[in-house]
Amino acid sequence: THRRKFPWKRVFTVMFRQPRRWIFWWPRPLRWSGDVWDRLPTAMRRYRGSVAAYTAWVIAGFAGAIIMKARGIGGYVTWGLFGLFVVGASTLPAFVARYQRWGRSVGLSKRDTAKLLTEATSDSKFWRRPEIAAILGPTGQPKADPQLPQPTTAQEYLRAIETTAKQLPEHVQDLGRQSVATARQLAGLAERAESETGKLAKDADPSEMARLEEKLAILTEQQSVENEDDRQMRELVQHQLDLMRRLAGRLEAAQDHKTRMLDLLKTLWLQVADLRAQSAVERFDSSEITDKIRLLNEEIEIYVESARETETLLQSGEA
Repeated sequence: THRRKFPWKRVFTVMFRQPRRWIFWWPRPLRWSGDVWDRLPTAMRRYRGSVAAYTAWVIAGFAGAIIMKARGIGGYVTWGLFGLFVVGASTLPAFVARYQRWGRSVGLSKRDTAKLLTEATSDSKFWRRPEIAAILGPTGQPKADPQLPQPTTAQEYLRAIETTAKQLPEHVQDLGRQSVATARQLAGLAERAESETGKLAKDADPSEMARLEEKLAILTEQQSVENEDDRQMRELVQHQLDLMRRLAGRLEAAQDHKTRMLDLLKTLWLQVADLRAQSAVERFDSSEITDKIRLLNEEIEIYVESARETETLLQSGEA
């Protein structure tokens, strides 16, 4: 930490940052950008809270029973703890039934209703699905000024952030320069992701994959009467199909990566634009917005470092 000269606030933020697979409440300043906890329906937050309470109840009950037994305190105390566990478990069917009724009431399938209870609240493709996004509350994200042109590419977002940062008041110019620097790093990664996506889209042709699957099905049907040449042909087609599927998986991952980076750039641009607009208001306290921007910059820096480490590992693996 001292060698890299990271501020203690950032170290604290990284140490206690919300786990990526976390499904319960987490302090707002330590959540990831795009977290949907505050947008969940009230009933959904209540159900998740009930799951957390029951889990804590079970853990505490077992821990208490073990401690009592280790200290030689058995009898009624242990049976009492076991009874509490049984009572809690007996309420599960009613809880599940009530939760499923709620899912049907908002138009969700059984599968989506179950996943809604277990999906992490940090940004993911699940929450962006139309039928899921429809039950979420508003984002609370500042809206773009209709007078401003809407960026669509990483470089357009970078230029928009640069332009907006130059118009910030003097006392937040340092924050504007920091935002431009992090946006520049992210835009560079986004351009490389765009290039990789284009290349993979050409290689992972769905029509070619369908052709290989059809050919493999025909060769598999003829397996009982195949000769050596047929066997080698079937293995070759299987190998080609496996390669195409791996490329398709890499394409999907690259597209998600690019979408995530554009979302971060968009959020940073909107926050900087909101700071510029609000700073023009007399006696405006900008501390809340500046804190959000600082945390977002830190999140982007962590994301960039992680992405670069992944690129390095992939390149060393290919070498």
